[in-house]
Amino acid sequence: MEINEQEASTAISEITDVMSILEAEPSSVTDHREQLAVLVMSGGVKEMTGIELTQDQVKRLSEKDV
Repeated sequence: MEINEQEASTAISEITDVMSILEAEPSSVTDHREQLAVLVMSGGVKEMTGIELTQDQVKRLSEKDV
């Protein structure tokens, strides 16, 4: 599968956005949950952990699990 320059640029931009979110210090469980939701939407959770989550599963996680 070949990736053109535009697709590569878009992918890099998305990864940069996700990384900047992760680098920010969350101040509450709600902030952690929001960061996790962004990772789920971007596909980053599966890439980072090998676990596939849905938005609904993120909403139902306990504070400890978040």
